[in-house]
Amino acid sequence: MNQPLTFSIIIPVYNEQGYLDHCLRSLALQTVKPDEVIVIDNNSTDDTAAIAASFDFVTLLREPRQGRIYAQDTGVRNAKGKIIVRLDGDTRLPPEWMARAKEYFTTHPTVDAVTGKGSFYDVHHLGNVVSVLHGFFYFSVQRFLTGTYILWGSNMAIKKEVYESMQRPDSAMVHEDIDLSLKLKKADKIIALVPELKAEMSMRHGRYKPKETLLYLAGAPQTDFKNGFYLAGVLYGLILGIVYVSLLPVMLVLSIGSSLFGA
Repeated sequence: MNQPLTFSIIIPVYNEQGYLDHCLRSLALQTVKPDEVIVIDNNSTDDTAAIAASFDFVTLLREPRQGRIYAQDTGVRNAKGKIIVRLDGDTRLPPEWMARAKEYFTTHPTVDAVTGKGSFYDVHHLGNVVSVLHGFFYFSVQRFLTGTYILWGSNMAIKKEVYESMQRPDSAMVHEDIDLSLKLKKADKIIALVPELKAEMSMRHGRYKPKETLLYLAGAPQTDFKNGFYLAGVLYGLILGIVYVSLLPVMLVLSIGSSLFGA
């Protein structure tokens, strides 16, 4: 008989004291508990490690090499579960997330990795617009251009043996979740988008800050280029450029408003 699937949640963190408590509390409220939760502290200088250590179900590890991919690999290497759930320190899961993930992997044994959509809980001015736009471009547009769904590092799960068989990115300029997805595509692995696996995140990457937003967006086509998806990289870069220019006036107004009024 097949052994039941086991799930390890890994959370690489760096200075997440403003977010991690909410993330871990959402894991404590899961109707079906994960088999283990591993937080990997990547040289935080705030209270992140202390917050992680305050939860008795958390295993706290430390990774001295700076970089999310190093912390992520340390978590995977020490994980005992057959399925790796990858979250960020600002992710908040609804109580039924783990139950739905276990059910999906159990009933879809040929799927190698899954990802879910999300909403941003701190985009007060634009409401659901940003979440809808992000979901459309991150999942629908990139799938059309690359031929595969793209894993979202804030809300994804992958078979451990499959993850360990993939080569790691050799540049800090790439998005590691997109990089992993494209490598899975080239290896003929199956990625599924599961709408039921919803989560909430913070929109921390350049929130209302045009320069930081531009640098973050530029990482996606760069990752395409690194993996040989040249046409996809060019087209996606053009699409993101048009969207960025279109939203730039709004970002400038909100950025100024946030600075003046502390919104």
